[in-house]
Amino acid sequence: MHPAYQQIIGMGKKATPLILAELTRDVDHWFWALNAIEGVDPVPAASKGRLKQMVQAWFQWARERGYEW
Repeated sequence: MHPAYQQIIGMGKKATPLILAELTRDVDHWFWALNAIEGVDPVPAASKGRLKQMVQAWFQWARERGYEW
């Protein structure tokens, strides 16, 4: 766990839109951070390991809660 990654998680919910914006630019492994910050995992079991599907699940979850990024 990189210290910068931990600092981002430490920002709490205000980091969520920043992470989502990053996922629009680069599909990367931010899912653990999102889960730690938000306390949920909206990714269906069938999508686990499929990064693009995982990103889309998080985008849908975030839109339903009014997040903008």
